[in-house]
Amino acid sequence: MPSPYFDTEARLIVQRNITANVAGARVAFDPSTGDLKLVYYVFARPSDDDEEWRELAIAELIAAHPKVRTASSEFRRCEHMAQDRDGALVFERD
Repeated sequence: MPSPYFDTEARLIVQRNITANVAGARVAFDPSTGDLKLVYYVFARPSDDDEEWRELAIAELIAAHPKVRTASSEFRRCEHMAQDRDGALVFERD
């Protein structure tokens, strides 16, 4: 089971590592396998800045949670945000 503070920590980490192009973000962690997944939902094609901020966010998430064994991250178009259900929605632009 992830730390009871996992969602809060993930929310804080992601919210400080986004650009204006990010519509939302979802984080999933499977404590039985140690697999962490971060998805950034973007309005337009990801820029180099989007890539850098996403990489920084995944690195901070790994550092904050020592039980992480594998980690992945990806960009998806913002249209997918409402239908995706894997993990917690930790950021959603108003």
